[in-house]
Amino acid sequence: MPTTRASTMYKPLLKISLLALALTASSSAFAVSKKVLDQRLQVVEAQQGELQARVGKLERGSSTQVMMELLQKVEQLQADNAELRGQLEEQQNEVERLRKRQRDLYLDTDRRLNEIQMSGATAPPAAELSAAAVAAQPASAGAVQPAAAQPAASVDPAQEREEYERAFNALREGRHSDAIAAFQRYLGKYPQGRFAHNAQYWIGEANYVTHNFDQALQDFQQVLKNYPNSNKVADASLKLGYTYYELKNYAEARKALAAVVKQYPSSKAAGLAEKRLLSMGQEGL
Repeated sequence: MPTTRASTMYKPLLKISLLALALTASSSAFAVSKKVLDQRLQVVEAQQGELQARVGKLERGSSTQVMMELLQKVEQLQADNAELRGQLEEQQNEVERLRKRQRDLYLDTDRRLNEIQMSGATAPPAAELSAAAVAAQPASAGAVQPAAAQPAASVDPAQEREEYERAFNALREGRHSDAIAAFQRYLGKYPQGRFAHNAQYWIGEANYVTHNFDQALQDFQQVLKNYPNSNKVADASLKLGYTYYELKNYAEARKALAAVVKQYPSSKAAGLAEKRLLSMGQEGL
């Protein structure tokens, strides 16, 4: 009996001891586990910090590289742009040189033709020269030939030619205002002169070149009206079309250019008229 009672008394104590021992072990295990977790957490935080530092470094390096690439592209574009501008300026200068060359050749051809015309007869009498000049100039309907009242002896062929060439040289040198004034003086003195049709045409050209299009239009119309048999009629007709174009009267421009192609199909003026008509078609005009 004593033994059974003693064992009965110790059982609760044993359970308490075992429970205490288990709690102690659990507490120790928890402490160990927490320490391990703390250490791992510190390692992870350290790795995370290192990773963030690396990412930041990569971002900075990548941003710098991207900026450098963009700068290089901008510099290349600027260089390409400068090169293109230079090429464009060269082309513009070349076009201007070609235009000047073409104008000089045209003027030189006109001068040579006039020289041939003047040298066709060797020192003809003044009366014959005056009569030939009057006969060569067709009269407008109802118009009175002003040269008929002019004494034949008053026409000096050398002086006439000199005055025309003076005006023509001013035009060649680009002194358009002086050329216009000189051609007008020539026409005032020699309204039926051998170079009158040329003088009237070049007045129109000078006004056209200086963008005085309204006056140029009248000048070219005067060539067609007063000198219908002149070798300048085709060119004057062409320039009528050009002038209407510059005045933005595209319907009249087309009409004038088409007339050049129809009336003078084998002329250089016809070829230029066809090109301008084609260009107008491409422009939708």
